[in-house]
Amino acid sequence: MSISKNALAACLAAAALLPAPAMAQESSVSEIQEKLNDPMTQYAVAGMISAMSKAMLEMEIGPFMKSMEQATGRHSNVPEDATVADLAGTNPDEVQDKLIETVPAMMASAGTMAGAFEKMLPQLREMAERMKDAIPARP
Repeated sequence: MSISKNALAACLAAAALLPAPAMAQESSVSEIQEKLNDPMTQYAVAGMISAMSKAMLEMEIGPFMKSMEQATGRHSNVPEDATVADLAGTNPDEVQDKLIETVPAMMASAGTMAGAFEKMLPQLREMAERMKDAIPARP
């Protein structure tokens, strides 16, 4: 089983954006957009995600796979000292470099989308009102 380095980097970088709904409750969309577009924030998040991903990729998965073999009765041929990186077919340092390269751009894109969403918000509210009026009331 092999996972592309770009797909792995994208998945890990997406984790950085998961707190966005929580931020939206505490901040205006423009503040979120500003944070996502801030180079220092991007650098900090990229560093955090790259360190987290390297630690995750270096975790030994062999003992877990052996317990799965016992539970399922299926043999996996995974060595006892195998890591997540071994299963992913990647090098933790390469993934770390890719994340540092891609996370800032992904955050900037998310910031752009947040700005567009803010501009669309009045139209979305209007659409919700029209839909509410179009749905028949229950008897």
